[in-house]
Amino acid sequence: MSTPRPPRPPAAPPADDAAAHPRVEGEPLDAVSPTEAPQQEVLEEEELEQGLEGDAVGPGAPGDTPASSARASADVVPAAPGGALLRSPMLIGLLAGAQAVLGSLLCVVAPVMAVWLVASRTGATWDGALRVAADGWLLAHGTALAVPGGSLALWPLGLALLPVAWCVSAGRRTAVALEATHPASRSARSGLDGALAVALAGVVASYVVLTTAVALVAGSPVVRPGPGSAALGALVVAGASAGAAMAAARLRLSAAGPRRRAVPAPRLLPALADLLRVPLAARPVAAAGGRALAWCLVGAGACLVVSLAAGAPQVLDLHRALDAGVVGGAVLVLGQLLLLPTALVWALSWTAGPGFAVGAGTSVTPGGTDLGLLPALPLLGGLPQQGTGGGWLWVVVVLPVAAGAVAAARLRLLAPLAAPHPAPAGSDVDGDGGEEDAGAARHLRRELARRALPALLRAAGTGAVAGAGAALLAALSSGPVGPGALGRVGPVAWETGGAVGLLVALGAAAVLLVPAGVGPRRAGRARSGEG
Repeated sequence: MSTPRPPRPPAAPPADDAAAHPRVEGEPLDAVSPTEAPQQEVLEEEELEQGLEGDAVGPGAPGDTPASSARASADVVPAAPGGALLRSPMLIGLLAGAQAVLGSLLCVVAPVMAVWLVASRTGATWDGALRVAADGWLLAHGTALAVPGGSLALWPLGLALLPVAWCVSAGRRTAVALEATHPASRSARSGLDGALAVALAGVVASYVVLTTAVALVAGSPVVRPGPGSAALGALVVAGASAGAAMAAARLRLSAAGPRRRAVPAPRLLPALADLLRVPLAARPVAAAGGRALAWCLVGAGACLVVSLAAGAPQVLDLHRALDAGVVGGAVLVLGQLLLLPTALVWALSWTAGPGFAVGAGTSVTPGGTDLGLLPALPLLGGLPQQGTGGGWLWVVVVLPVAAGAVAAARLRLLAPLAAPHPAPAGSDVDGDGGEEDAGAARHLRRELARRALPALLRAAGTGAVAGAGAALLAALSSGPVGPGALGRVGPVAWETGGAVGLLVALGAAAVLLVPAGVGPRRAGRARSGEG
């Protein structure tokens, strides 16, 4: 029921207003005079309030009059014929997935075609160059390429960042488009979440279908992409990348009625953890494991830089021997830059101890290097020389231990364990006898025993998360690269994950097991005894 409103004061006569404010020559006839502007604003506000009340009461309610119903029906603008189609979440997702496929594929085709155009000694045709570009694009999705006598299935992680970036952009643009155009963005959150799920299905469906079509078209008697592996890789890349981007955009621009509130960037990961329903007790440990893995990669990157610097002469000699020309040399350098993330994971496995292989019967570890015939890839010139290893090189395994210690120190600051129990009476009393020291020693042993189990569980969880991440990276950066001896290249996933997890857990346990405040109390007791 609407509240009766007081009558509005009568408006000033038009003649008086015109006399008080004569129209200036050249002024438009519909210009609002200074006295009419406040009255017009009041009228607009009252009409808006009446419209809102009418919407709240609903048609046919006691507060709804025939005149207001007629005015409301006259204000309804018929939708455009294609408006509902353009607001369809499925169509928006299908278009975004197709754009991601075409955009990422074009980024690979363009440099390959540029090399083909300027190459003077190539006998390849233009369709052959297109097939090479398509095979490289499919390889970035983890597609297995069947070659005579073997297969090529090594996932170049740097090149894989290209379709991942396009899928992330597609997911973000889809979420923003649904927030702006879909009616559910102005209603309950569940409606918008359902629309986002439908749009994500559209993105993944179009991406998988088009990737499978490229795999079928790009096949040749020499190189045959597997449609099944292409579809599976596209499903993983598009689903994970676009899904994560949509979830992040949904959290950043959450619908709250007509107003939208943005989630700050530092709170994005906790909000995503809330969305995934990660237990509160496991979040600090999972974050510590992620930080430990990041520090392990930093240490591995330092070792990779040192190795490439030491092997720079061999790298330059191999590059000159290929004689790829200006454009071909630029594409060769770009391709090796895209292989650097894969080399970083190999260096991570090397610092952890298991090392990696560059062919059957080869091994590169801190304990020794055993190489055979290598492909003429300049980047491989940075590998340790034959027979290098052992002795002082084993010091690199300290890097994962240090990474675990640093992550545990951060964990101890952000989520400390329970406060230590107070020392028994008399254990902190200054004196020269041994009774106080014996009481303090017993208290220290009790504190260590009380903290041992929670600290060890946290250290084990930190190592498990870091080890799982390292195993995943090792699995993605290993695989066959050709026939014969090249059928085994890269690290072994379970060996790398186990070694990284164990070393990180050791470093984390060394920090978490130290009782808080023990050092200052003992130092103060020593100073008082000296006095």
